[in-house]
Amino acid sequence: MLRADHMSNRKAKRRAKPPHARWTTLREESVFSLVHAYRMYLEVATLTEQGYAGFDAAPFYGVLGPAGMSPAVVAKLQSTLSRALANPSLREKLQEAGFDVVGSTPEAYAALIRSEIDRWTAVVRKQDIKVD
Repeated sequence: MLRADHMSNRKAKRRAKPPHARWTTLREESVFSLVHAYRMYLEVATLTEQGYAGFDAAPFYGVLGPAGMSPAVVAKLQSTLSRALANPSLREKLQEAGFDVVGSTPEAYAALIRSEIDRWTAVVRKQDIKVD
């Protein structure tokens, strides 16, 4: 989500502000994913809708454990989190806070992390980005 006071987006019609926008004068200008992931942002145009086709930089969150974690502990943690995320009340609260509740397997999340590392490594190399 890009927010700035000096930008405008004529396509964005806002009805209700998400929680973080209620506390600031900033306004939402673009959704940084290919689709509207969050209900609260349905009125904010994606960058694709604004003419930047294929732009996808949506954040993701998950739970990680230390390397070498016991498979039994991983399975128990995944099972517990899956049950919690299936709770309609919790899902609703997370969605109201701006989260797109997905939930997946440890293997699927590891694959997502690997693909994002590969993707952004390519961007850094292509643009010759350096850390100061």
